[in-house]
Amino acid sequence: MKKDKKIYSRDFISLQSIGLFPVLLIMLLNNFISEVQVVRLSMVFGVLGLLVLMYRWSVHRIHDYMGLVGMLSLFLFAVIKILFYDVMFMVSNTVSICVLLIINLIIVRDLRSLFLSFILRKKLLLQTMKHTTYEFYYMSGILLYILSFYVALLIVFNSDGRELYPKTYAFLNYYLDLILLGAFFLYEYVRMRMLNTCFKNEIWLPVIDSKMRVSGCIERNQSISAGDTFMHPHVRIIVMHNENFYLCQTKNTDGLLDGGVDTPFSEDIFYEETSENCIRRLTDERIKGKFTRHKLITTVYHTQKIKRLVMLYVIYLEDEKEITTSNISEGRFWSVGQIEQNLGQNIFSPCFEQEFEFIKNTILLAMRYKNRGLVAK
Repeated sequence: MKKDKKIYSRDFISLQSIGLFPVLLIMLLNNFISEVQVVRLSMVFGVLGLLVLMYRWSVHRIHDYMGLVGMLSLFLFAVIKILFYDVMFMVSNTVSICVLLIINLIIVRDLRSLFLSFILRKKLLLQTMKHTTYEFYYMSGILLYILSFYVALLIVFNSDGRELYPKTYAFLNYYLDLILLGAFFLYEYVRMRMLNTCFKNEIWLPVIDSKMRVSGCIERNQSISAGDTFMHPHVRIIVMHNENFYLCQTKNTDGLLDGGVDTPFSEDIFYEETSENCIRRLTDERIKGKFTRHKLITTVYHTQKIKRLVMLYVIYLEDEKEITTSNISEGRFWSVGQIEQNLGQNIFSPCFEQEFEFIKNTILLAMRYKNRGLVAK
């Protein structure tokens, strides 16, 4: 189950300002190390950061727009300082980096609209991608105001106050930028925690591919409205006693159960939930005592209304009384004969009818051979 925990662990909105942490570090070190060392570190951080961003995009489809702005600004700062030092030596490193941040923020914000139009045409816009993109747009707007105010203040003060007020100039040039960026980080962190708390009150489903790789998440009602656009992981448990199946009349006409007679133990795996936790959620208050559980198969169930990666389990009960019927309406055990007599008559859900054929040709067949003594105990 360690793999599941890794799969379903990702925040709804990532902290955009974390991408500016290397920039903040360079601004801090600028107060203690030489200019040559600042340029070298900026080049190293910029190149390595851009490579990491390219890897995260190509492999994990993670969009770190603010990180792109920060790494690109550090890289360009180092290149400009190396190529045009004779022109740039009079301009402080802090001002140079802030101006580059403003320019790159404007460029990336404009490219954002092109990116959104592209993924909308390709139908690739997942809920987390949308939230991440709009979060960057919102936070980058605030950062643009902060940086513009800071650069304008330095320009105005430089004209007269650099020599008249050296202590004030030192504070503005070496410390105010750190205070402003620190306040920016703190504001976004508090805002992100509040937003993620609101999102967690909704039912969110992970969006996955056939190999269980998560590419985002989406609110369940929006997923239902989208039909079979997105695939989500789903747990189904068939409860058996001897050769009898516990089934009930379901009312869900939008999901996998499709409103027919089916197992009541069928549910989507929620975002940040493991398959093990989902199984516990389905069985803890419905099945008493210990029981034997086996995983049968993982398969894709696809209709015009729904697309699920179904993990099918079977639970064997030694006694019918082990199942608690108070939480399940109209539930009872069906024999194989009763099920076969009603197949193809729109009584059972299509998903269960497919699973019944598989179970009949595997589990039931093995049980009958074992009861006849043809399979060693």
